[in-house]
Amino acid sequence: MSTETEKVYERTEPQTQKVSSTSLFLPADCSRTASATDHVVVKVTLSNGEDLTDQILPPTAVSGQLGGGRLIDGLSEGVEGMCVGERRNVIAPAPRAYRVEHAGQKEPFLGEALGRVQKEVHLLYMEVELTQLVSDKHFQVFGCLDDRDACALKVLQDPAFDMVIYDRHGATPLMGAITAGMFQAVALLLNKKPASMPINQYINVAKSSGHNAVVYATQLKDSAILKSLLKRGADPNSKLADAAGGWSCMHIAASKGSEWKGHLKMLLEYGGDPYAVNAAGQSILDVVDAKPPTWRIKVMDLLNDAIDALDEADEEAEEAAREEL
Repeated sequence: MSTETEKVYERTEPQTQKVSSTSLFLPADCSRTASATDHVVVKVTLSNGEDLTDQILPPTAVSGQLGGGRLIDGLSEGVEGMCVGERRNVIAPAPRAYRVEHAGQKEPFLGEALGRVQKEVHLLYMEVELTQLVSDKHFQVFGCLDDRDACALKVLQDPAFDMVIYDRHGATPLMGAITAGMFQAVALLLNKKPASMPINQYINVAKSSGHNAVVYATQLKDSAILKSLLKRGADPNSKLADAAGGWSCMHIAASKGSEWKGHLKMLLEYGGDPYAVNAAGQSILDVVDAKPPTWRIKVMDLLNDAIDALDEADEEAEEAAREEL
């Protein structure tokens, strides 16, 4: 059962440097807590004083390593000892409301909006919820994948490794393995069972830009990974956010040329929408290079086949409905 607590955590620094944090909500399972070098994702709400309803900035996801410099010193200290799901009020004095220095100037936390506020207040009031907690040992998988290093395989084979983690850009290890073209790492991940969600849901997790495992797999010349994802429930209609162009996977495959014919055919066979348009209103055919014309003709044929299949399925469904009357 979840419990409420009024325990106040305070440090012994001088008054001007003191950070205090009060636990607002403590989950029943709090066996694993954040400590130095852990990588965390926290949802931070900034308020104008102790009244948390008077918000300066709405809840914002912030990630970084405790003590690693990306998180401001006051927040990093306030998060220490928290467990996933816990919420705390953290109050940090202005001198500890900055993170790193560039050319002698301190960089404000959460961008310019808070930077303006920090000039006017002496204390920073935050409500913090810990949403992800990953050991440095396991978080290193992202660096290994970026470097296409075999150390990624060692991390992925650790029985304690939880694949449902995200780097600071919102990418999962699966996205990193696909981007790196590390087929063995992809196989290890697809044959693991995520602890907190079904595998098809994990495969379809997307960054804010809309990029997900399917989008990255569509960009690879070898279609083996894309096929494996689709077999496991990947969404063939995955598409980028409108701000990133709104291209569907079919748009991406069609724009790549004739060597991506298998990708486009596969996406359509697994339910890809032949009528998909991007943020600019372009159809799949619109993004195909007119030269050579043979590829454009092939794309038209694939789209027409998919449309015919949809029409046939609609007719069969209509017939089945009549028989049930």
